Amino acid sequence: MKPSSSLLPGRLSAQVAFYSYRWLAWAVAALALTLPGRPVETLPRDAGLLLLAGVINVVATTQVHQYVRLVQLRPRLLLLDLLGCAALLWFSGSAVLPFLPYALSSLILPALLFGWPGGLVAAFNFLMLDLLGLMLFHGSLFAEYSGLDRFGRLLMPVAFTLVCITLERMLHARAAPMQHPTQPLVVPSSPPQPPVSPPSMANPTSRSSMLSERQLMRAALFPPLPPRTPLPLVITRALEQHANPVRRLRFELVPHPNGAIIATLEQLGAGFGAEGGFNVRVSSEGTLQPLAAAQQIALLHTAQEALRNVQQHAQAHTVLIHVAYAAETVTLTIHDDGIGLANASYERPGMHALRAMRYRILEFDGEFAVLADEHGGTTVQVVVPYV
Repeated sequence: MKPSSSLLPGRLSAQVAFYSYRWLAWAVAALALTLPGRPVETLPRDAGLLLLAGVINVVATTQVHQYVRLVQLRPRLLLLDLLGCAALLWFSGSAVLPFLPYALSSLILPALLFGWPGGLVAAFNFLMLDLLGLMLFHGSLFAEYSGLDRFGRLLMPVAFTLVCITLERMLHARAAPMQHPTQPLVVPSSPPQPPVSPPSMANPTSRSSMLSERQLMRAALFPPLPPRTPLPLVITRALEQHANPVRRLRFELVPHPNGAIIATLEQLGAGFGAEGGFNVRVSSEGTLQPLAAAQQIALLHTAQEALRNVQQHAQAHTVLIHVAYAAETVTLTIHDDGIGLANASYERPGMHALRAMRYRILEFDGEFAVLADEHGGTTVQVVVPYV
């Protein structure tokens, strides 16, 4: 369950953006080699570098899931990608074409995964490596640059990072849930009432002195509206019958009379799995022990929020929900095989619901934990004692 890498629409997926841009930049480099006027003596070198970049792209595309999760846990590994792209640029002559657009792809993951801080740090490091290559290995090229060319070369990594973060924010804002106002049902209005003439006054002269002609005209043109007829209960019940059962279940979690939660968990899993495109399996062990109504609601809400985070962030294929009944406690475990949590922490923006459920579980003297697995995925575990 990751903060900013759900698939489009939603937020811009770091995985998709990473390998998509790399293949696009690789195609640009290949086209640049065919441009007229390219020096023939550097063609074998550039073609070999292009082939090497293509092999790297194939590996990166097939392993992007594991790579993104790894750099989330160990951000310093991104320096290796920066160094590799800078080396590719150095060996190609440090010119803008054909490989500078490809080298800039090393700034995508820092920008999308870590926002402004990570993106700017990566852009600064890329800038230093690029200047190092220009001054140490290709000083003649750097000397040929005009002042404007040098400024543009220095600005390019920062501008690229700015574009990545801006696009990600724009897509996230467009995909945010829109609060559509509920269209009120048209209720037949009551038959028009005949205008009620104002009661006669005993002293017309005193009335005219109290009310001006304008006030009398407004009272005649805009009589008081009749009271609004309340919406019939029959219409409300009819709408509830046609509502999506899965959506109704999410907003109407109710405790089971016998204290069991397995059936409700299966319905929640089926609903979220159908919408999110992942499989949900529910299992249990031990002898069923009845749970108090408040405990059932707390456990069901925890499972609901965990499934929602899987749907929005995890990019998982399978979710396992397990309920273990012990002698004195019941344990609810929700495990997904997604990309995991950055730094194994849910104490960050976008995870307010899980933090709220933690406080709720603590009210029952229970335990709440979110664990990032070593081989990928996230586990939410709740232990609650019987009342």
